[in-house]
Amino acid sequence: METRIKKDTVKDNLKKYYQQRAQRLRKLKLDDITRNVTTILWSPESETADKIVTHLIEMYLAQFEDWWRKALKKKDFCLEALNIKSKNNRQRYAYEDQLAYARNRLTLAFINQYCTANYEIDWRKIIVFNSRKKLFTAH
Repeated sequence: METRIKKDTVKDNLKKYYQQRAQRLRKLKLDDITRNVTTILWSPESETADKIVTHLIEMYLAQFEDWWRKALKKKDFCLEALNIKSKNNRQRYAYEDQLAYARNRLTLAFINQYCTANYEIDWRKIIVFNSRKKLFTAH
């Protein structure tokens, strides 16, 4: 029988989740992500630099969050987390600020590295990056 999760435990875990994400985003560089990912998204007809960067950020952050995925498997935890998340949460706001800064900073870096002078994604560069990692991903 599963014991009921305490509200304070959920609150502490939610706080930890947002604090860790904000901390990782503060100094995150595009090279940090591309060093650890096997491929950049491959979908020329639908991807934009900001969508790709947002997905890369999520992939990067997720690699540190096994503990969070395990917690989310508990129904009581999820319900309480949703309840707490809907209220004002200082850590969530700090995380969202850092996420916005990181998206802007990394989108600019992505544009500088992987876009043409017309700000279109240079898919040849993406292909070179992906083939260097010996893997393609279709979305």
